[in-house]
Amino acid sequence: MIPIIDTAELDFPVPFIVGFSPDRTSRVTYRTSPDATISYFQVPVDSKISLENADEIIRKIDEIIAEDQDEGEPPPTQHALSKSKELIMGSLALIRGFRFRSHIVALDGSLRITWQSSARNVRLVCPAYSEPYIYHERLLGRHPIEYGTEKATSTTLTNCLRWLARIR
Repeated sequence: MIPIIDTAELDFPVPFIVGFSPDRTSRVTYRTSPDATISYFQVPVDSKISLENADEIIRKIDEIIAEDQDEGEPPPTQHALSKSKELIMGSLALIRGFRFRSHIVALDGSLRITWQSSARNVRLVCPAYSEPYIYHERLLGRHPIEYGTEKATSTTLTNCLRWLARIR
């Protein structure tokens, strides 16, 4: 049975095609335009598409802070926390939900939030006291072939996450 997917909950354009791979995962194919190349992501047959939204990321940040205090690691500064939450709440890509899960690390008073695909990474870095930035890279295998940094704003975070998902 093909899983039913509510297109209103997806963060990418439709139409899309749903099919099954031999290993019992469903393969969802979508196009950004009729001329664009086809991109894929897989979802287990018995699961729903799980989109992570801004509120969930904020909750994960709060959980990380509580955990790190127990381990003796200095917690993120108020500056790092407020900047990261402001950028996340302002990102259009995260308001409705984003299909790539975030990985959050607190390190020496800073916060690093990373989103990864098989060939691209986006990392929001909110240092303890300086201005946040976004690091992005495109990989060939495990090696970066293109990379750069951008001043972090809600707009640049949205654009970088769309780049990660290959959405224009």
